[in-house]
Amino acid sequence: MEIRNSPRKFRDEKSDNNLLSTNNLNLKEAMAQFESQMILNALQSSQSLRKAAIKLDIDHANLIRRMKHLGIQFSYKR
Repeated sequence: MEIRNSPRKFRDEKSDNNLLSTNNLNLKEAMAQFESQMILNALQSSQSLRKAAIKLDIDHANLIRRMKHLGIQFSYKR
């Protein structure tokens, strides 16, 4: 698996897995950061987009839509 592009404004330099690192963010930014981290975690621990969507309990199309909205690009190595 490979993450090609993760929005820099959502990364926490100290810990990539810290879902509560919302210092100096407004509610919209904090929610986007949380959602991005949840999606990335599901993608990294799944073998496909469909399986990641199942882990997140959302439809496959909604996962793709949210990834586009949040600027998340992800590819699985074959």
